Amino acid sequence: MPKATTIFTNTKNYEENILQTIFNYISNYISKCKADELRNDIQILESDFRLLRKSLSGLDKTSDRYRHEIEAFLNKYCIRSLKDNDDQYRHSLNSIYSDLSDFTLGIIICPPYDINMPSLGVASIAASISGNTNERIIVIDMNAILYNLSENKKYWNVENVFKNDTENYVDIIYNQNKGHISQVLENISNSRIDIIGVSLNPSNTIFTIKFIQDLKRRAPKIKTIAGGTNTYIENLSLDPRIFDYRVVGEGEESLLKTIRHIRNPALNPLPEFVYIPDMTKKIKFGRSYIEELDNIKYPTFKELNLELYKKRALPVFMSRGCVNKCLFCHDWITSGPMFRHLSPEKVVGNLKALRERYRINYFCFNDLLCNGDISKLEKFSELMAEEKLGIFWRSYAIVRPEMTRQLLEKLRKSGCIELHYGVDSGSTKVLKLMNKGYTSEVAERCIKNTFDAGIRNTINLVIGYPGEEEEEFEETKRFIKRNKDNINIVGSVTTCSLLPKTTLESIAKKIGITTVDSSSIDYYNEWHMPGNNQDIRYRRIMEVLDLLNSLDIRVISKFAARKYSLE
Repeated sequence: MPKATTIFTNTKNYEENILQTIFNYISNYISKCKADELRNDIQILESDFRLLRKSLSGLDKTSDRYRHEIEAFLNKYCIRSLKDNDDQYRHSLNSIYSDLSDFTLGIIICPPYDINMPSLGVASIAASISGNTNERIIVIDMNAILYNLSENKKYWNVENVFKNDTENYVDIIYNQNKGHISQVLENISNSRIDIIGVSLNPSNTIFTIKFIQDLKRRAPKIKTIAGGTNTYIENLSLDPRIFDYRVVGEGEESLLKTIRHIRNPALNPLPEFVYIPDMTKKIKFGRSYIEELDNIKYPTFKELNLELYKKRALPVFMSRGCVNKCLFCHDWITSGPMFRHLSPEKVVGNLKALRERYRINYFCFNDLLCNGDISKLEKFSELMAEEKLGIFWRSYAIVRPEMTRQLLEKLRKSGCIELHYGVDSGSTKVLKLMNKGYTSEVAERCIKNTFDAGIRNTINLVIGYPGEEEEEFEETKRFIKRNKDNINIVGSVTTCSLLPKTTLESIAKKIGITTVDSSSIDYYNEWHMPGNNQDIRYRRIMEVLDLLNSLDIRVISKFAARKYSLE
């Protein structure tokens, strides 16, 4: 499949040929993929194609809008996926990290993790180290390598991430790729690398601990640093024989100071919010946050091999933190006590630089929300429209009354093609209990305005929140039916969980929630209260899934407790 730029350069009558080109691409893609392994990817692609056809209907084939819609689709899907079953490509992966002689520091990404794009967090930390030290740094993405090498890719599917620990996935992936893993460990051990950093997240922590344990057996003098979202969990004990340091919070500054401490401890004391692992006592962790985002080095991704990823797109950010404090959400807690925003000029400059460097014009903002500061979002959209960069972007956003048709049309002109809203419920009562800060009427108006502006809507739903009775549940179903024409995709449908560190978890007993033994593997989902238990939540989520299916609304991810099947 040629890149979109090649298609539009060489095809004079693209308006007559482009849809057939896309049809051919989809057919080729599906024929080369194993449907049971890549079912979710295929469903997303087919859904996006249907939305493309809908967006193009009625448009003048010579208009800029027609061309932009097609370019956005092509740049989202025109690389990597077709290599999933390319034996020659997979064979070349075996030697990708064979020569590590030039490097002094490595960052390792272990599976399972997102395979569509490189890790934004790792790229940002790598940029900070490269820009502020003399370290020779390499990012070793074992996640991407093992995904491409593995015969069974189900452990990378979103719906399986939280079931992996019950299926002993670590041993399965290890055994399937024993030779390659052993070779990478050997290459690291024989190199000049003496500092290794890893990112621990909910899906890859078990695998990462095993990998670093094996590395320490071979090279015990290597200093190992654990970062990532899971380091914030207090009941996650890290063995000091495996990890030397635990960085809690945003790592660009803390990790940098930790490296300087390792290199010269006499001149560089151990920084705040960096801890020496100790399994004998419980530590109440603080977190580091960077107040001025304009001061950090923006990721360039030069330390990563972009050939490993499935999409021709890059993750980026314009802000950190959140302006809301939803009771069931831990993202606003782990991402910082305050909302911080890059200057609009800086955001545009960063996108422009990445586009010029990699000839990529599709970007995904990983922010919790792009609309935390409406004035800066509007300024960003105006600058993007003025620059006419031909860039397309998507982002998460919150429902708020300021998302007017006028503002959203500005976002569309700036290249926005999708906004992902955490609507969560169609009941105003439940939204108030969640501390969402808006009513179902505001959510409905926001979704309609977005759709009418030509931007794709993706929404999330949370079923069975404490206080959701049958009437409130029915309100959510009626909300879905009323807005069926304006909802393009449902990103996730989940039952409510008592996630660690959330306000909901802290007030659970106060509002009448009973929890099970904290040692249970499904502790956060086995809670119950009068009128709300696992069976009720499962029945409700199945009703919602049936409703969405009947309305032909695609669902990307669905999750309930482990004992229930959502197939």
